[in-house]
Amino acid sequence: GELPGVVKVRDVGEDGGCAYYATRWVPGDTLRARLDASATGQLSQLEAARIARGLVRSLAALAEVEVVHGDVKPSNLVLADADESTVLIDFGQSYRLGTTPKRGGTLAYLAPEIVKGQPVTVMADLYAFGVLLFESLAGCFPYEAKGEELAAQKVEGAPPDLSPLLELDIAPGLVAIVEACLDPDPDGRGSAASHFKALLPYSR
Repeated sequence: GELPGVVKVRDVGEDGGCAYYATRWVPGDTLRARLDASATGQLSQLEAARIARGLVRSLAALAEVEVVHGDVKPSNLVLADADESTVLIDFGQSYRLGTTPKRGGTLAYLAPEIVKGQPVTVMADLYAFGVLLFESLAGCFPYEAKGEELAAQKVEGAPPDLSPLLELDIAPGLVAIVEACLDPDPDGRGSAASHFKALLPYSR
């Protein structure tokens, strides 16, 4: 069956020895385009919370069927033209729990356990969700380092820098969600279902 807020796969096959999958086209802007169009690179708390709630609902549904998306980031989240609902796309890095994980993805959104080459669970998607929510609220990342320096910080378990959220007077409840999701320890990130409930007061 279809999962909420997850792009529908229309076809899978093989062509010239290469496996492929085709998904339904969803008219709309990506969150990346929405952020880039903002003068400050950020959204209002209300818009950020609404988008985050739609995404984390999808992550909760994926967790129930034990699927890791593996590349949660603003360019892989479409805001549908029809109703502004969120649709998670691009499952090229996804895999089922219990199978060999793919080690690709985008460093800024990669959970520390992926960088370390450790076992990966659905908690890796929650980490990426935390980075995405932070970026939507603050217009920047929760760390200044890039490339090898950022990878090293993640391996060391360096905590995120939440000061941009505090300086913007972001609601404490939203900061708490971000802080939980960005915990270097996967066991400290809570669950997608719990964050879905926690986001409700900020998304209406």
